[in-house]
Amino acid sequence: MAKWLSSGSRPSGPGCYLNTLLTTRKLRHSSSQLTRKLLSRAAGLAGALAHPAQGLRQPLQSAAAAWRLPQVATKRVKHAVKSDIPTTDDHVKKLVHIGKVTAQKLMNLRKAARAESMEMLVRAVAAVPEELNRVASVGVFRELVALADTQKDLKNKLRHLLDLSLEKWNQVAAHAQAAAVPDSKPRVWWPSSGQAGLLFPCKQGAVRMDTPLALLIRTSDRGEEQVISLDNLDAQLYGKVAELRESAKRSWLLPQHPGG
Repeated sequence: MAKWLSSGSRPSGPGCYLNTLLTTRKLRHSSSQLTRKLLSRAAGLAGALAHPAQGLRQPLQSAAAAWRLPQVATKRVKHAVKSDIPTTDDHVKKLVHIGKVTAQKLMNLRKAARAESMEMLVRAVAAVPEELNRVASVGVFRELVALADTQKDLKNKLRHLLDLSLEKWNQVAAHAQAAAVPDSKPRVWWPSSGQAGLLFPCKQGAVRMDTPLALLIRTSDRGEEQVISLDNLDAQLYGKVAELRESAKRSWLLPQHPGG
């Protein structure tokens, strides 16, 4: 016969003790299951926050790869370490496709050809003039290219020796052809009238208008002139230099640079 127990009373007897024990175990089991479910959900949520869903992550990775690949393949990036326009006095390694190994071969073409143990290669390179056998500068390489352009067999042998494909050979040849000739010759400026002019320094073709080197004085109608260093000028002549320098700057901006 079932009995109703008040909330404040305690069960008595062996049967009541057994029922109480079973009920307690069921509650503990249910509590453990609930705890495991909650922990599992929490772990899943933490993982989702720390690691985005696979379906979202892959497109992002693909997009990043799509941006990176062109950067690696672009010729501009490949040649970023090379001068856009080298000078003829620059080392030959300033040219595209000319690395350490190729530059070493260019330092002695005949020696490099003998190391290849190919008689036809040795004979072809032996015909290269002595002044072009050792290529240390961009200017000398440009002369070598000009010679090779007149001899197809020599060009092919040089390409083989330097391990340059036809495309790379054309690119390095064009780069050498674009090299600028260093120009550091001083420039003389004479006004349209008068017997005094100025001598200006020049670097890579750029005239340094602010720092004249000397004052020039015409001493005869035959074009003879006296060169006076600015360090040896008195105050009156030094003031004359300042006037001439401003006139030279104005003339430099005019078409065809009158007096240049």
